[in-house]
Formats: sequence, structure tokens, C-alpha cells
Amino acid sequence: MNTFWVYYLFLFILLTLPYTLAPIIVRFRTSHPASPEFEPVGTGQLPPDVAHNFYRFIYAMSADGFLLVGYFRQLAYMPGVGFFLALLKNPATSDMVYMIEMFANNGITPMRAAQVEFCTDFSDGTEISTNNGQQPSIHKVNSEMKIFRFPDVFNPNLLYRIHRRLCANLAPGVEPVLPTDGMEVFRLSYGTVKEIKKQAEFGYYYLDEQKGVFRPTWKGAYLMTWRLAWPVSSIIKARMKSSARQTIKSLGLAA
Repeated sequence: MNTFWVYYLFLFILLTLPYTLAPIIVRFRTSHPASPEFEPVGTGQLPPDVAHNFYRFIYAMSADGFLLVGYFRQLAYMPGVGFFLALLKNPATSDMVYMIEMFANNGITPMRAAQVEFCTDFSDGTEISTNNGQQPSIHKVNSEMKIFRFPDVFNPNLLYRIHRRLCANLAPGVEPVLPTDGMEVFRLSYGTVKEIKKQAEFGYYYLDEQKGVFRPTWKGAYLMTWRLAWPVSSIIKARMKSSARQTIKSLGLAA
């Protein structure tokens, strides 16, 4: 076999690995706890850089009436993946917000990512979430939850204004519902489990009762992995950013 064909064979294998081998790895190595617990922590238990980021976030959101509920951590959310979280609530508007600092050590290079997400529940069952996550969702769209992503909005106060306008447009006149004091973390945990259970209904996960975790089905492993593989991921990200810009424009706000 000459060099020309060796090169193209290597290139073909390299490009198809994310669509062949990666789903198999995801199928057997990925899991989500069926009952995730968020452990309360003090500021001294936060890594210094995480504590600094949380302080800045809390200070910024205090201008909009948000109060700190607490700091939490989940060091083994998935194999090799964990996070620290600062949770706040706004008693005047019944909104909640959290900043999450996630870390992953299950690859060749350790990874870090941060995300801010505003959440509002309404009395009619409507749930609206607005975040600035950089990655599009790998899950099937759940019509019961209205989730909006604005990956280019790094100012949390601007992201909150976007969230408030989305709530006003999508749930006009409907009363927002804030968890009672002490139940905020339960709401966060319940929301996580509710979403995974919904994805299980779609055939993306199944419950491993013996281990107490949800694991991807073959269908879920392939579909979720393909959405992260090039060029599919690039196309989805471009569409997500375009949709975010159009939504911001329609709301009369400037990013």
C-alpha cells in the first residue's frame, strides 16, 4: 500500500472514531446518580480560584436582589466529573440562579468549565431556564422545559435581564413559585433527576437499580456522542449562537 492510501486510511479512521469507538466508551463509562446529593460546604472548602469567582458572581447578582443560599459540591457526579456550585435566590421575583464550576479528569487533559443558569418555576407547571453554557445540549428536546442558551453572554446581570424578558413573554400573568426556605437544594436535585428520567422515557438512559445510577442506552450513547463530534457539533453550535443572537435582538437587548 503506497503512502497516499496509508494517509487517507489513517485520516478515515481518525474522522470516524468519534462515531464508532466513542459511543461504546460512553455506553459503558457514563452514569448519572439516580439520587444526586449536593453537599453543603464552607468557603474554606472551595478552591481559591473557585471562591474568587463565586464572590464576584454573588456581588454582581446582589444588585438585582439575589441572596446567597449556600455553596455546594458534588465531587463524583459522573466518573471523573464533579463540580462546585453557588446557589442564590431572589425573594422579590421568585427566581433562582446558580453558578457552577465543573471539572473533568476523565480525559487526557483535565478540563474546567463555568456556567450561570437562571431558573423560574410557575404555578401552571411552566419551567424556564436561561444559561450561558458553551456546549449545546446532548439530550432530546423536552417540551416540558423551556431552556435557552446564550453562550456569548458572560455578564450575569445581562443574562438575568434576558431571563426576565423571556419569563414575561412566555408566562405572562402566571405566578412564579419559589421553593420554601431550606428546600432550594432539593428543587435543584429534583430538577436534575426529573430531566434524566424524561430522557429515559425517550430511550436515552435506563435505570441501573443495583448501582443506583442512570446509564446510557445504546441509542442514547450513539446519539449523544454524535452531537459532540465534528462536524455535527460545529453545526449545532453555530445554530445555537445564531438563535441566541436573534432572541436577544427580538427582546430589544444588546449583548
